[in-house]
Order: sequence, then C-alpha cells, then structure tokens
Amino acid sequence: DFDSLNEADCAKNNQLAFDVAEREFGIQPVTTGKEMNAERGPDKLIMVLYLSKFYEMFRNSPQSVT
Repeated sequence: DFDSLNEADCAKNNQLAFDVAEREFGIQPVTTGKEMNAERGPDKLIMVLYLSKFYEMFRNSPQSVT
C-alpha cells in the first residue's frame, strides 16, 4: 500500500520493499531495512548481488511496447 509509506521512516519503507520482493518473487533479502538506513549505508557488493537476482528473474520476460 503506497499510501502507508512514511517519507521519514526509510528503514521501514526499505523493509517493506524487501518483504514484498520475498513474498511476491521469492527473492530473499540480503540485508534489513534498518541496515540499509545505517549511517555507513549498505554494502555495495551485497546490493549488486541482490539486484542481480531481479535481473535474473525478469531478463527473459516479454517487454511491453509503449
């Protein structure tokens, strides 16, 4: 529910995104929303790994023409 997002609560928003990706696509999170919001930020290599899981899942999907 997009309207339930709170601009000031990035950790909760990130966690929701991870939860939805896991529930809808079976892509397990590699970090937590709280860790994503940490002052040092997420580990870039881990995030590349996570995002590559989306690429692998959708790379053969038919592209829509607009």
